[in-house]
Amino acid sequence: LLSAADYVVNFNMAGLYRIESTMFVKWLRKNLCNVDAFSDSSNATATAAAFSKVIDKIDNQRISC
Repeated sequence: LLSAADYVVNFNMAGLYRIESTMFVKWLRKNLCNVDAFSDSSNATATAAAFSKVIDKIDNQRISC
């Protein structure tokens, strides 16, 4: 039973990792690092740049683990 549970957890983690790396990070970049996403803000460039830095750090941390 323990072996089966480990298999399921590892399988699910692999699937979540694949989704995170191929879809979620790209979605974050598209929607939060784009100046046009904040077109109604006078700080759109700074906001997009700040999100970009944070997402870069998260992505680098995720890859190094």
